[in-house]
Amino acid sequence: MESWEEMQYMQDILSVLSNVYPVIVSANLTQNTYMKLEYQPVLDGERFSCGVFDDLVSVKPGSMEPYFEELFVSSFSRKALVKKFLNGKTEVFEEIKQICSDGKEHWLEIHAIMISRGEEDIREICLVRIIDEKKEKELKLREEIKERDISLSKALQYEKLTNECMRLFYRVENLKNSVSRFIELTGNHFQADRAFACEIHKEQVFNTVEYCREGVLSKKKFMQGLDLHIFDCWKPLFEQERYALLENVEKLPEEAFLLKEFLISHAVSGFLLIPVVFEGELRLFLGYDNPKFSDPNFIPMVDTLIKMVLVGINRVYIERKRNTLTYKDNLTKLWNRTRMNEDINMLNGKKTDTGILFLDVNGLKEMNDNHSHAAGDALLCACARIIKEQFLECTEEKGENEWSERAYRIGGDEFVVWLNGISEEEFKEKETSLREAFQRAEDCSASMGGIFEENAGDIYHLIKKADHLMYEDKRAYYKLRGNDRRKG
Repeated sequence: MESWEEMQYMQDILSVLSNVYPVIVSANLTQNTYMKLEYQPVLDGERFSCGVFDDLVSVKPGSMEPYFEELFVSSFSRKALVKKFLNGKTEVFEEIKQICSDGKEHWLEIHAIMISRGEEDIREICLVRIIDEKKEKELKLREEIKERDISLSKALQYEKLTNECMRLFYRVENLKNSVSRFIELTGNHFQADRAFACEIHKEQVFNTVEYCREGVLSKKKFMQGLDLHIFDCWKPLFEQERYALLENVEKLPEEAFLLKEFLISHAVSGFLLIPVVFEGELRLFLGYDNPKFSDPNFIPMVDTLIKMVLVGINRVYIERKRNTLTYKDNLTKLWNRTRMNEDINMLNGKKTDTGILFLDVNGLKEMNDNHSHAAGDALLCACARIIKEQFLECTEEKGENEWSERAYRIGGDEFVVWLNGISEEEFKEKETSLREAFQRAEDCSASMGGIFEENAGDIYHLIKKADHLMYEDKRAYYKLRGNDRRKG
């Protein structure tokens, strides 16, 4: 009775196990034998219920990938199991991918459990089941985690990008440098072939800043003096201060055939062009060639970054306008003495090859006394006009390391032209050219002194020297007119 109850008890355990594990094998590793206690054809096409254990664990050609075949043999061959069990392990567990008897590839969970380790025999039970559903869930979860990690990584990268861009335009000392760094950062983030900034002057487009991805050739020289009207197809967008986004240049309208030809000739298939408008005037273009449109976050990123950079650049323009009111002479529109002093202070002891021209308008007092102050103002403006004609960039707002010429009205009838980073030969040519321009002028006259010094450090000292030379020139001017008395 007791024996029958024990057998029934063991049968019940086996029945429960078989509901979970469709293959259950009992093996004597010492004797190299096995007996199948339970099996299903989908996992085990062999009909033999017992046999040689080495034959049972042999791998059929093509049933496993090399990695899983190596893992299976190193884990469940008789030699491997005996070694593991003798070394104290009581179970061996692996998940293996294998083509089964139904011709399909399945994930299998194989669990070998040692049940005795006597002096003569080492016995084990091996449990096998399909875990496709479990692995599918694991794979899905892994992909979700990976996507979350990627999204988090992108979010962190984007936060870092926006923070750096905000810093670039928060306290701008040099707009060109800030724009250049912004173009590099965003061009790299958008994975664009090329990113650039173009300035607009008199309806012409000039590429001044460029970033190219590794292996992409520069196109900067091809975008100099480009006709602004080539972009007229996007004019309605620009008037609303909206950007132009084009994923395929082939979709450009027929009237934009010149733009289409230009883009195709430079291997541009997709395009992002951002206008920078200040006080209703188009000042800059920011552009990206072939950015990665496939990124689902591309448009939101573009919207955010554009708003940020436009606010930053417009703030710079406002600052420049305020500086113009602070640093420009209202009458002549040249820089004033305050600007000159700040420019000198910005050198901070740095030495540079410098040329100074000091000018004093001839006959201003006489003009004011005998005609009117309005006539005197006209005389001053005529003098300033000649200076600006000779030095085209002398009134432009540029960073401290970018300008090479500036002109200032530092007193009622006194002007200074500062030429920075110039050779002595170039300075002499410009000085001669300016003198000749005044000699040709019919509505104004000026006395002038010029001085050049290599590695000049004391600009005030040079201005004083040029001023002294100007007075010598003025005395010669009035002596030539038969009047040795200064009248300016």
